[in-house]
Amino acid sequence: MGGSQGKRTGFKSMRDGTKSGNAWSGNRGAELGLKKAKVTQGDGKTELIRPQKPNNPVKDSKSYRALHRELVLNHKRGFVLPRKPELQWVMEQRKYNLLREQEKAQRPKTDFERELHKWHQKLEQYEEEQQKLEEHDNVPEFVKIKENLRTTKKAATVNG
Repeated sequence: MGGSQGKRTGFKSMRDGTKSGNAWSGNRGAELGLKKAKVTQGDGKTELIRPQKPNNPVKDSKSYRALHRELVLNHKRGFVLPRKPELQWVMEQRKYNLLREQEKAQRPKTDFERELHKWHQKLEQYEEEQQKLEEHDNVPEFVKIKENLRTTKKAATVNG
């Protein structure tokens, strides 16, 4: 036994050569984590059973110990793990931005914002009209004349 093994209390069963959790020892008392302690009273025939906390199988696993050792070493070196995973951080930012936009939409608009909205609508209408004129200008002349003839024919049949 080395000096470091004697200090670790959670690995006592492993030093004895038994498996962790005492499930394979075959002793029912050890399986439950109980130890018998001899206590003699006046008659000298009494044995008491003291409960003992069972070993945590997660903490006894090699992967847990390796991870814990790595975390302790990183802490000693000053390497700090990021506070949150990147995905969680991005999702929180999206949620925050969405809530902020909802609050902004719920508050009443100022006079300046209303005027800007009107100007924006007028600009969009003007751009749509310009686009229609450009489309109309790109059409050959015979197609324009044919459309005009169709409209005059329809108007004559409706009136007549």
